Order: sequence, then structure tokens, then C-alpha cells
Amino acid sequence: MNNGKKVLQKMMFFLLSIVLCFISLNAGVMTSEAYVVVGDENNRLPVTPDEALDSKVDFRDAFVFPGNFGGTATDYQANHAYLSNSRANVVMLYDGTIQNQKSMVWYGTKLNLNKPFEFEYYVFLSNQENVDINGMGDGIAFVMQNDPASTTAIGGRGGGIGVYPIDNTASTVNMIYNSLALEFDTYDNDATHRPNYDAELAGITSVTWPHIALGTTATTTQRNYGNAAVREVYNNFTHRAVTLPQNRTEANTWFGDWKKVSVKWTPQADGVNALYTYQFEDYPAQSQLIDIDETFQSVWGTGARPTWDRKVTWGFTGSNYLTGNAFGVMITKLPQEPELTVERQVRNVTKGETSYRTNTVADAGDTLEYKVNVLNKVVEDSEISLKKTKVVEPLEKNQYINGSLSFSNSIASSGASLPTVTIDSDNNFTYVDENYEYAQGDSFEYKYLVTVDTDTKEFINDVKISSTYSTAQNYGETTVNVMPRNLQMDKKVDGAVSTNPIVDEEVTVTLEVSVEDGRFLMNKVIDSVPSGFEVIPNSTYIYNKGATGPNQLLSDSTVWSGLNLTVDRSANPWSVSGGQTETNTLVIEYKIKPTEAMKGKTVTLGKAATEGTNKYVSTADKHEYQAESNVATIQVKTDVVLSFKDLDDNLLAANKIISTNTDFNGKNPVTLYYNTGDSFDLTSIINEISGHIFTNDQLTKVSVDGDIVETDLAEVGSIITIFYSAKTTLTINFVNEVGAQLNAPITQEHNIGDFVDLTTDQDVIDVIEAIELRQYVMAERPTDEDNLEIIVGGTEVTYKFKGTLILSSAPDKIDFGLHNTGSYGAFTADKPTYDNPLVVSDSRATLTRWTLTATVTEVMTSAEDPSYKLPEALVYKSDSGEDILELNQARVITTHQHARNGSYNVSEEEWENKDNGFEMKISSTQYRKMSEYKATILFTVSETP
Repeated sequence: MNNGKKVLQKMMFFLLSIVLCFISLNAGVMTSEAYVVVGDENNRLPVTPDEALDSKVDFRDAFVFPGNFGGTATDYQANHAYLSNSRANVVMLYDGTIQNQKSMVWYGTKLNLNKPFEFEYYVFLSNQENVDINGMGDGIAFVMQNDPASTTAIGGRGGGIGVYPIDNTASTVNMIYNSLALEFDTYDNDATHRPNYDAELAGITSVTWPHIALGTTATTTQRNYGNAAVREVYNNFTHRAVTLPQNRTEANTWFGDWKKVSVKWTPQADGVNALYTYQFEDYPAQSQLIDIDETFQSVWGTGARPTWDRKVTWGFTGSNYLTGNAFGVMITKLPQEPELTVERQVRNVTKGETSYRTNTVADAGDTLEYKVNVLNKVVEDSEISLKKTKVVEPLEKNQYINGSLSFSNSIASSGASLPTVTIDSDNNFTYVDENYEYAQGDSFEYKYLVTVDTDTKEFINDVKISSTYSTAQNYGETTVNVMPRNLQMDKKVDGAVSTNPIVDEEVTVTLEVSVEDGRFLMNKVIDSVPSGFEVIPNSTYIYNKGATGPNQLLSDSTVWSGLNLTVDRSANPWSVSGGQTETNTLVIEYKIKPTEAMKGKTVTLGKAATEGTNKYVSTADKHEYQAESNVATIQVKTDVVLSFKDLDDNLLAANKIISTNTDFNGKNPVTLYYNTGDSFDLTSIINEISGHIFTNDQLTKVSVDGDIVETDLAEVGSIITIFYSAKTTLTINFVNEVGAQLNAPITQEHNIGDFVDLTTDQDVIDVIEAIELRQYVMAERPTDEDNLEIIVGGTEVTYKFKGTLILSSAPDKIDFGLHNTGSYGAFTADKPTYDNPLVVSDSRATLTRWTLTATVTEVMTSAEDPSYKLPEALVYKSDSGEDILELNQARVITTHQHARNGSYNVSEEEWENKDNGFEMKISSTQYRKMSEYKATILFTVSETP
């Protein structure tokens, strides 16, 4: 056994050496010793898959490990398999710490092949830590066998995977007889190898490893044990029901984690065959029809089929060629188990019950006695016993009474050995029967006492039974319903016994039902709402205070009749549990609001009531319970309304109300809420607001209507109005381009915030027209002239005009009169008449010199015959002399500078006062035809350069 310690240096071993003696059937059958090793996984196997976490398989006492643990490569008896010390359903088949390991592990109870079974397990085919060109020698197999050596059967190393022969010339001790194996082969034993079993796969796939297939060591011609049988198996080996990956990438997914395998065995109606079906992960299921006798009892000679019990040993084998690769198996469902009949009952000792039953009632603190009878049923063709029976019963929060266990069985006529009870950290009542193994037909019975905990409401539990050859299963559920104690009902408004809303403000009413212990089934709750209140539609809910799900809305038409509430749950009672009331309280919630009629009033909400029963199974255990709530109070506030207005009874803009008190700031009107009989003094607040209004808006408090100081507020409340003056001045200016006033400003009075249209104001229109008559033109109008806002502090606008230098008047006609000049001869005419004076007006802000010129644009021409012209007939006389006005030649009439804005009458100042002006002179040689002669003169005034 020292070899085992060397191989698994970090393991803690429980090593049991058993010497087994067999009758040798012939030289080809080997027997061996057996051992049990429990060791560390050393992180070589992956964590349990989520779907296998609930597995209840515990086979640490069910498997037999034949041979010598950790033997050398030359030791045929070597076996490197061991049980995991951290997982009860895991076997490390070999850990890969050395080369040429092999493993065999056999279940201690045989499988009956006449019965169907289903078997589930997971295989771990290593992390591919060491791989050569043909894979990772060699693999593992799930084996069903009828080798005469049974649970001590040992196979060979290498490509036989611990079950098949490794050569056709080797010793007869290198295979397990009468076996059917589901192999998980991770090495390609092709034609160049011995064995060469996988050569046949080369013709059907390019990926020959890994693969899964059924193989057998049954013989059809050699009906004995020995070399001839080994050679037949070797030479005729074939893979059946093969599962292969499609490519290397897919093949690599078979490694590195647990892979689920399901096996189903279905005996056929012919009594000869069975259908073997397996499925690996999500690959298609593979099936193969198996001749039971030919496969598992092939050594029968000739003649009729043998008569035998058709029971086989099952387990797992494996072998490796390379180091570094660990292989393991995790079993999650056993193929066949004992069938139990379990009767489990309870009685309430405190209440004097003498009969046991599957349900009862109790109060917190009562003593209960449980009685459990377990029978291992007799099943035809089965011998599975109950060995090391483990019993687990969850007690929740109830307390086991130490020393109360009594125990008896059908094996010991009296004084059966008492198992040891333990209470684990989850308060599970547990014992393992190490003293007795129960064959089919045997039974045992135990009783024990518990005390009902104060936090228990309903105690539903059962017993979980497992054994060496069975997974844990639950049996015998019983129910103990704990009676409710201290039923209580509380009515609250907005979470308290009183609240203080305003008119139309919603109030949440809650009716809370709780019990200190046990469980109460609420059948009915009734309540009513006082007149003067309205129930808010669709606001009635029922829920558990500690529930995480949505509250259940109750239909108004079902639970409300006017102001009366009735929640009837008789058909489906609402369960109210004791213990932690904050998480188990039943709540019925609805919303109401006071109407205007309730303003200033105090109203009492009457008591609500509930009724119901305890939870029970039998009507004999039924008890009725009732409870009333407290009353609640709603004191509805009255109101004080303050308005800030101008003298025209208009509310001031809300943004003008500035206060450090948020109840007032930015509001108009302001509504304050008080209770009837309250006192208040609003003087300082109103003074603060009035100060801001005066400073920011130039509005002055004029009067107060109402009492801003109150010592006993009436139920109806109060209305207070503060008035302010809000007038200001609009000033309209009229200026020239340098800002000089052209007219007296117009002043008007308006309300602050008004908007004025100056384009329609007649006073403004009249002034503009008058200024324009003075030869000014509009240069700039006020912004928003047609929608001018009157602002705090007054509004002032300006119309800007620009002065002009123009001929404000000029003659349309200068007439020299009718004269007889003859056809020839000198002629002169002066002092002509004119219909309009020649006037220059100057309204410019800066008065500079200007020059007036006259230009003949058409000479004197006969009206009757335009071919007759007098081109030099027009002359202008000035202080400097006379000049002929030639065609299109400008002649200065005068140059002048105004002393002030106004007009300069050229015709008066120059022509009349100075005797200057236009003359008509015709030379003696100038022919003229009798006719009316006309000329055109252009007058131009401009700034003198």
C-alpha cells in the first residue's frame, strides 16, 4: 500500500484491504484483492456543472476497486482509480501523474438486465495537456460485464482501455470477459498499432479521435476462457453505434469540461434482446440491439440458451499511454435502486392527540411527535438492499428534543441499536444507520419529538432517505398548521393614526392585519368612509407588506358600495403569517380625499373589522377569529388666500412677488393652509414683499383688505388683498441728427406692463407731420414702435429726423411779356414776372454755404416753327455784371449761408431788392420770326465746395 502514498502525495487515504477468494473457473480468469482510496482531486477535475448541482448520488461506500492501488506498469494488478474526497459522486479514474496507468471500478450491486433502466453520468476526458499525433492514449469506458471475477475483474493497459485485449498473442489475462463497453476513446489505434481497433474508422471519417462507440468481448465460436477467446475478440472487434466529431475544431470541444452521457436499457418483448441507447451531450442518440445471452453469457457451449439470472456487474475502466492527462466520472443518476414504502405521520402531544395522521394543528410551543416506518419492498429479480441508510428531516425553526428518538426494526427482535442523531447547521434532523443492512422485506421504524417554534406558521416537511445503493429521495410529507395568536388590525391614514390634508388632497388609508404567531386566513375585511369624502377610483389594493411582486388592484365595483368597503376573500382566503410582521402583514390600501364641505373640519374614521380562520386540513381543526381596528383622525385644513393687486383690481405678475418664504416666492395669489382656530401674523412677510415690489417695480402698497393678524382662524378661512399703485410715464422725444429737440416732448401716463402703439397715436402723428413740413425727413423710429412695453421707472423713446438743403419753391414760369421787335434790330426786355418765388430752405444741423445755379437746357425756340431759335437771347444780370446763359452751361445765381434754419427768398433778395435777375436781349442782326418763344431753365442748389 506504500505505492499509493507515493503516487498521491497530497491525498488523505482511507484504505481498506479486502482479501477476496474465488473459485477459478479456468486459467483465463483472474481474481484480485480490492481497496478503497479517498483522495484529493488536486484541481485536476472541473467544477460541477450547474445542472448537476442538485445530484443526490453518494456512492462512496458502493464501489469496489480491484487490484493494488498505484501499482507499477509491470504490475497486472495495478489500479489507479480513487474516490474524490470533496464530491460524493466523483471518481478519479486516473490522474495522469505517471505513464501507463489503468483503472477499474465496479459497483457493489449488480444490474438486472431483465428490467429497464436509465443511467446518467458525466465524463471528463482531460484538458489535452499531453497530446501526440494520434491523440491522448487511451480513454475510459462504461462497462457492463459478466466476467467470473465480477467486482475483482481486471483488464489490461493501453489501447484495450482496461476492458478489451491488447494483442492476439498475449496472455489470457488482458481482457474482461462477457462485457459490453461504451468506450470514450481518445487515441487513434490505427493499422500501425497493436491493438489496431480503430483502423476500421479510417474509412468513414477523417477525425478518428476522439470517438464514442459500443464494443464487446463476447465470443461466438470460442465458448471458453483462454487464449482462443482472446484472439477471437481481438481479430473480430468492431465499433457499433459510433458518435464522431465532424472536424478537429469540434473534436476539441469534447475536452476541458464535464460532458453529459445518458444510457437507456430497454428489454424487448422477445425475451432475447434489449435496446441499448446512449446520447453524448447534444449529439444524436445512438441505439444498438443487444443479444443479452450472446453478449453476457457467451460461454455456454452448444444447444439451448443458458438459464442464468441475467444480472451483471457494472462500472468504469480506463487506461493511459501518456502522462499529464486526468480522466474522471461523475454519476448523477444510478441505474437501479431499492424501492421503498414509507409511512410518515405526526401527532400533537400537547393537545393530547393519540392517533398519528398526515396533518394536524398546533400552537407555538406545542410538542409534536413524528413516527416514520420504512419498508424495503420485495421486488422480483432484485436483491438491492438498504445499506448505511441515511435519514434527513428538515425541522426548519422547530427544535428537536434531545434524547427523544426511539428506534426498532424487523431484524432485531428487541433492543435494536439506536443510531446517533445529529442536528446540522441547517437544523436538519439526521442519522446514518451503521448497524443494519435491510434486505428486501425488512423494515425499520423511528419516532422523535420536536417543539414548535414561535416563528413557525406552517410546517410542511418530509424525510429524505438515501443509502449506499440509492440516491436521496423524499417521502412521507406531513403538514402542521400553526394556530394564529394575537390577531391584530391597525388603521392608518398616511402612515399614522392622524393626518392633516387640505381640500382635494389625497389621503392613503391602510388597514393592516397581522398575527404574532401561526397563520391566519383572512376571509373578510369591512370598513367605511365618512360623508364629505370621496373615494379615489382605482386606488384600492391588497398586498403582503413584505412581498416583492406588484400589488393586486381590487375592482371598485366589487369591493365598494358607496362609501362602504367590503373585501370578501371567503372563496380564496388571504394568508397572513406570523413572525416578522413587517414582511408578513396583510395590507388593504385605498385613497380618499376631503371635499370643500370638509374644509376646516376634524373627522373621525371609524373602526374597520376583519374575520377569518386558521389554516386547516380537517374541518375539526377549524377555528374562527375576528378583530377590530383602531379609529383614525383626519383634520382638514382651512385656507388663507392672499392676493397682490393694482388699483384696477388686477393681479400683479407672479414674478414680482419675491420672498425668502417659499410659500410666497413667485406666487400670486398665495394660498396658506392652517387648522381651524390657528393664529398667525403675516405683517413681516407682507412688508418684505412690499419692499421688493417698491424697489424693483416702483409700486407702492396702498391698502390691505382683510386681517393679516389672526388669533382664532375661522373654519371658512380668510381672504386678504393688498393693493399697489402701478402707474408710470411714457416720454416721446423728437430730435434732429445731433439730438436737438425739434418739438416739445410728448408725455403720457400708462400702467406698468401695458403695451402702446405709437403708430396710431394722433399726438405723435401731428408732431411728425409738422416737423416734416419744416423740411425734415425721418431718420430713425423707436424700436417696437407699434408694441412698446411700459416698464418700471418709465419708458422713454425718441424719433430722430435729418435736416435738408432744398429748393422749397421755384417759378414754374418766367414771363417777359408781349413785344414788337421786328425781324431785325436790337431788343432788350427786363424785369420779367414769375408765378412762384425762388426760395432755398436749409434745415441741416450744420449750416454751410450753398450755391444756386441756373442752366439753360433748351434755348429760346419758336413755338410755331422750332427751326427758329434765339440761342443767345437769355442773359442773367448780377452784381458782377451780365452773362449770356448759354445752352447747358451752369451760371451761378447766388452763393449764401443761412444764419439759422429756415428759408432764403432769392427772388426777393436778389431780383427785387438788388435789381438783378433775368433779361432778354436780341442783337440787331439776329433774325426773329413773329412767334411765341420759350426756353427751359434748370435751377440747382448744392453745398458750396
